[in-house]
Amino acid sequence: MIKKRKLITDDSPYFDLQSLLENPVRFGPCFIEPLGHWDTLYTPVNIVESAGNTTTETQAAHSLESSQSSDSESSIARPSTVLFSSDQLLHSWTCIRTPAPGLINVGNTCYLNSVLQILSHVPPFVQYLLAGHHSSQCQMSACVFCKMEEHVAQCYPSDGNRPARAFKPLHIVGALKWISKRFQPYQQEDAHEFLRCLLGEMQRSCIYPYKNLDFASQETTVIYKIFGGYLRQQVKCLKCNDISNTYPVYLDLSLDLMGASIEEALDMYVREETLTQSNRYKCEKCKILVDFQKKSTIYTLPPILTLHLKRFSFNKAFKMSKITRYIRYGETLELTPYTSQKKVCAFIHFCLLYLEAKPYHLRSYRNSTWLHFNDDMVSTVSLQTVLKQQAYILLYSRSDTSKHTDFDRFSKMLFSFNSSDKIQLDQKNPDSKQESYKRLKYDDHFVPIEDTGVLV
Repeated sequence: MIKKRKLITDDSPYFDLQSLLENPVRFGPCFIEPLGHWDTLYTPVNIVESAGNTTTETQAAHSLESSQSSDSESSIARPSTVLFSSDQLLHSWTCIRTPAPGLINVGNTCYLNSVLQILSHVPPFVQYLLAGHHSSQCQMSACVFCKMEEHVAQCYPSDGNRPARAFKPLHIVGALKWISKRFQPYQQEDAHEFLRCLLGEMQRSCIYPYKNLDFASQETTVIYKIFGGYLRQQVKCLKCNDISNTYPVYLDLSLDLMGASIEEALDMYVREETLTQSNRYKCEKCKILVDFQKKSTIYTLPPILTLHLKRFSFNKAFKMSKITRYIRYGETLELTPYTSQKKVCAFIHFCLLYLEAKPYHLRSYRNSTWLHFNDDMVSTVSLQTVLKQQAYILLYSRSDTSKHTDFDRFSKMLFSFNSSDKIQLDQKNPDSKQESYKRLKYDDHFVPIEDTGVLV
């Protein structure tokens, strides 16, 4: 006997099972749009609603990802999980913020101050840290990412609405043992090595809650979405002409000082190389050792590109020496000749760490106005001065993501900083450039006023 059931609605009639099955659901044909970039195939975990993330910024992020490569789906391994979507990045400043303050040297921490000053003026990086997304769900007891959030919050009190005084970066100095055991207090270290170790430890914090992540998924964190890209390393067998490609990820590009300019250094980086004799490799098709050609090109480009110039060399006795030769660089960088896809890729130079008599100094550019950070002292310098330095680390912002908020009404104001870091606004002489601070010490950095949210 078929038992009758009553539907949930109060006034509905009774139906038996046979009557319910008399009219089954009928399916018709449908059309499915072709799948796009792999990022759209997955739902990001822990998606964050970013206040102020405008439609323009969202479209820019989509454009950035979709323009990376037409065949990226078949070339780069797809992640099983996307930890962070590029749609969430705020590539430009969303409000006016006073520049980050100088940092007090607490004992040979010039390398550390330099790197922190660089990162404290990268818009997508700073705004993600200020939002506190990571610390709100962090499960680590000793987390460098959380320490960076605390440091940036101290750089921009009240979300950058009021200036900060110079302070000791104790949040990061106290976390040196977490960043790398080789970094010891009161010892001089390499700024590029510290930058890589710092971002590496922040990356570890990002993937900590997720167990058994594949490598492709690990490369979808906010760190890689801001600074990361892929190279294409191509190997061609000279016997059977078989070609194989691999796609390693990078957070910066290290260039040899072989040419007279950044462009010539990049030419050397992507130059095709023929390997013979003892350098031959076994071809999978020929099954023998063969001569081959090897070439690396830039497959995808990040919103923030970091270039590192190899200014240190070692002789046969492993004694280190510094290469002080000048390398020419400009305000913009066209990377199309060095990419695999040969698409137009223009970048804007906005941050420079350079070498002088003592190891590290840093500068950056926007509207020909730069801020010069020398530990806790900050002043302005000219573009001409910036372009004459011995570059060590250069940061470039991708032009299609470098849209700045319209603050034209502030364009005639000059912000300068004295030793106590009190802001002085010079409206009577807006074109003056304060070059008073001529004594360059161990760790000088230059960051553009516009890129800190203030146009001059």
